[in-house]
Parts: sequence; structure tokens; C-alpha cells
Amino acid sequence: MVRIADCYYASVNRRTCQLLERNTASMFSKPNVTTTVSNLSSKRMGNFRLGYHYPSMQLHTEGQQYIIKGFYNKGEENFIANYFLGYTDNIISIKPKKLKKLLQDRIFALESHYKRA
Repeated sequence: MVRIADCYYASVNRRTCQLLERNTASMFSKPNVTTTVSNLSSKRMGNFRLGYHYPSMQLHTEGQQYIIKGFYNKGEENFIANYFLGYTDNIISIKPKKLKKLLQDRIFALESHYKRA
């Protein structure tokens, strides 16, 4: 989300920054949007492809920790679960619980599939 302090750092005028702040705030407050936060293991993330991203999600570093923050629209849950599968065992935690459960179900389905193969 854009904050006025970020705009000054990026040399954007105050009016433009206020518009950005209001627009990004409304993006995250839409009733049909789910916000997600995932903590990732820092051990191997340094070598992870940072270009692998979903358009409304961003990879942030906070100290030694990598965090994906963003949102997705209702109906995109399966797509987002597949997106997080790409992070393999680098995921430490995932919110909301509904997305975590969907990801666990996907992993279980893949495991069952490959046991039969």
C-alpha cells in the first residue's frame, strides 16, 4: 500500500501521493478481495527467482525474513493455491486459513496422485 512517506522518498508530489494512497487503500478494502500474507524461509529464498510473482502480490524482505503480501479476488483461490505451490517448502506460514487449507488439499491431492502412478 502506498503511504505519503513513501511518496516523498520517491519524489512524487503530495496531491499525486494522496490519490495513490486513497486508491491503493480502496483496493485492499473491496468486499470481494481477500488479503494474504505468507512468511517464507530465508534459508533458500536468496536464490529463489524473484521474478516469479502474481500481479497483485509482492515479495518483501523484512530483516532476514521474506514475506509475500497482496490480495486476490474471490474465484481465484485455486489459481493462488497453484501460485503458492511454486514456493515449495519455503513457506513457513500462510494466511488466511481458507487459503492455507486449500493449499494443503492441493498438496494432498498431488501426493495421492503420484502414489498411484
